[in-house]
Amino acid sequence: MVTVGGVASNGVSFAVTAPAPSIASLNPTSGLIGTSVTIAGANFGATQGTSTVKFNGTAATPTSWSTTSIVVKVPAGATTGNVVVTVGGVASNNGASFTVQADTTAPVVTITAPANNATVSATITLTATATDPDSPVSFVQFLVDGTNTGAQLTTSPYSISLDTTTLGNGTRILTAAAQDPTGNKGASASSYDYSFQFCGDGSDRAVAGVGRERALFHGRERESDSADGFTNLGYFPGLGPEQFASGV
Repeated sequence: MVTVGGVASNGVSFAVTAPAPSIASLNPTSGLIGTSVTIAGANFGATQGTSTVKFNGTAATPTSWSTTSIVVKVPAGATTGNVVVTVGGVASNNGASFTVQADTTAPVVTITAPANNATVSATITLTATATDPDSPVSFVQFLVDGTNTGAQLTTSPYSISLDTTTLGNGTRILTAAAQDPTGNKGASASSYDYSFQFCGDGSDRAVAGVGRERALFHGRERESDSADGFTNLGYFPGLGPEQFASGV
C-alpha cells in the first residue's frame, strides 16, 4: 500500500517466502540402518518444528537441529537414494545421495549374572552385555524357559530383577536375546543356554533328586523352532533336560 497526500492506494498482496533449505554435504555418505548422519547446509531453521528429514522417502527422527546442521539416524526401512530436508513445506532441491548398506551381522549377547550352574532363590538380578560390530543394539530381551521375562531393554546396562518365588523349584533355562535395527537377532552364549537351579520359595529344603541346594548343570546346545528365534526353545536329540549330582 502506498500513501500520497494522506490518500492510500489499494492494497496488493505480497508473500514473503523464506529461502529454500539446501544441503551442502552428508557425513558419512553411506552406512547401515541406525547410522548417525550429519547433514550440513543452510536455511534449516533454528529448531525443527514441523520440518522433516527423509531418506529416499522414509521419514527419519533427528536428534539435533540447527540452522546449518542436522544430526539424524538412518531410519528402519530406508533404502539408497536422496536425503531431503523440508522446511515450511519447501523441500531442498539438491537432495544428497546416501547409500544404505546391508547388515547381516547379529548382535553378540553374553549373560553375566547369574553364573551358569548357579543355585538361586528369592529375588535375583539378571544381567547381560550385548554388542554389534557394525550397528547399534536395538534391544535386549531376557527369557526364562523360552518365555519373555520383563520388558525389552533398549539401553545398557541390560539388567532386570527376577522374583524366583514366582517360579517352581527346578532347573530353568535363561536366555538373553538381542536385535539390531535391521532385525538381525542374536542369543546368549551363541548356541548354548544357561541352566541353573531355582529354590524359588527361598527355603533350603531339598529339591527332588538333588542334594540340599547343590546340583551339577550342563550348558546345552539350543535350537529354535520359532520364527523370531527368541521363543519356543527346543533341544537336540540325545540331551536330557538336566543332569544332577546329588549330595551336599
